[in-house]
Amino acid sequence: MADSTDLAAARPSLLARIIARLRGEGAAPPSVEPEFGPEPAVAGEPVPPLEPLVLRQWLWGPGFHQPGNLDYVLNLVKPFAPNPAMSMLDVAAGLGGAARAISDAFGTYITGLERDPELARRGMEMSVAAGKQRHAPISPIDPESFELRTGAFDCILGRGATYMVQDKERFMRVLILGLKQRGQLLLTDYVIEPSLAQRPEYAMWAELQPHKPSLWTLQQYTDCFKSLGFDVRITEDITQGPV
Repeated sequence: MADSTDLAAARPSLLARIIARLRGEGAAPPSVEPEFGPEPAVAGEPVPPLEPLVLRQWLWGPGFHQPGNLDYVLNLVKPFAPNPAMSMLDVAAGLGGAARAISDAFGTYITGLERDPELARRGMEMSVAAGKQRHAPISPIDPESFELRTGAFDCILGRGATYMVQDKERFMRVLILGLKQRGQLLLTDYVIEPSLAQRPEYAMWAELQPHKPSLWTLQQYTDCFKSLGFDVRITEDITQGPV
């Protein structure tokens, strides 16, 4: 039997495998791929382009398509003190990795909403496959027109939920109406520094987004929440976080 050193040497690193596939190299793949990864390639055959969602999940874990893995998300929601008696909303659920992780860790029922219909479809398929269709369902929404049942949720999580929303004030108002009394809202998002808004890098980034970005400053977010009667407890710069 080979020892752990032999096995490690025989299996290329994750970064090496990603680089090889991006280069189109037809090297023999490792013996076991993650279930969300591509079909194994035959040595010598052209390697098909790597699907972006597959690459993102290789980086952050199954069901996680944006920066932040399972441990990051569980640490992020600790201030909620989640428990099985709570109902939670993830308003930018993507593939549902965060929703399923929170449900698994805390027994919480968590509703996932996602703007991209294809991401929502795949996310629901992954929840069904994991037996989490009741604890972590994923559904598509239009964030410019959606509504929530009043007082439905103890907590709402939104990672990257607002930066492409044009009518942010309406969006925030819907979230707040969806919270129970003394409910909690946690958002992480891109904000703009006005002095840097005209830089070409920002324009290039904006062109790559699936919907037109509409970035606010941190002060705009704070003012909006306060005008809606929210008590803003914490604001934090997480730029150097899980990228």
